[in-house]
Amino acid sequence: MRQESVREMNFADLQRVVEYVNLNSPHECGHIIVLFKAGRLKGLNFLPHEVAADGVKGVIETAPVNELGKEDCVGLAAGIIGELIGRGQYDPRTLLDDRKKVQDLVSQPLENFALEAYEIIRQNLLFFVLLNIEVGKKMFATLKNAYFSLSDEDYAKLPYEVPIFTLAEVEEVHSRAESTLAGFRDERKNAP
Repeated sequence: MRQESVREMNFADLQRVVEYVNLNSPHECGHIIVLFKAGRLKGLNFLPHEVAADGVKGVIETAPVNELGKEDCVGLAAGIIGELIGRGQYDPRTLLDDRKKVQDLVSQPLENFALEAYEIIRQNLLFFVLLNIEVGKKMFATLKNAYFSLSDEDYAKLPYEVPIFTLAEVEEVHSRAESTLAGFRDERKNAP
C-alpha cells in the first residue's frame, strides 16, 4: 500500500485503505476485547517499518502489556471471531501470524481457542461494535496519513511504533458501552 512519493489520494487509493481497514479493524478489535478483559492490553499500534506476512510494508499490531504467553492464545484466536462478526467471514491470510504464534506457544491450532474467544466477545458485543467503529476511524486516519501524506523521507523518520488506539481510549469506549447497557437495565426495571 505504501506509495513511492507524496501524491493526492485518488478513489482507488481510498478504496484500498477502506478495504484494508474493514478487514483489519474487526480482527484487531477481537484481539483488543479479549486482552482488555484479561487485563493484558497495552494498545493498538502501527509499525511502519515492519513487513506483514503478505508482504505489505507496515503492520497493525495489538500490543499486550507483557510478552505473549500461553494465556494469550484466546486473545490471538479472537481475531477470527472479530472478522466473523465484523465481516461475516475470516481471511486465512490475516491469521498467518496469529496461527504461528499459537503454534509456537502451545503447539496447538489457533482454532482450539476460538470458542472461548467467541464467548468473551459475545458477552461484550456492544463494546466490540462501538470499539470497531472507533478503531476503524483512527486506523483509517493513521494509514491514510502514513501512506499518502508523507514523503518517503518523512515516512522513514516515523518511530518504530505509531499509536493508533491507546488503552485509555479503549477504557473510554468500554465505559460508554457499559453505561448504555446500564441505562437499558434501568429502563427495564422502571417499566410498568
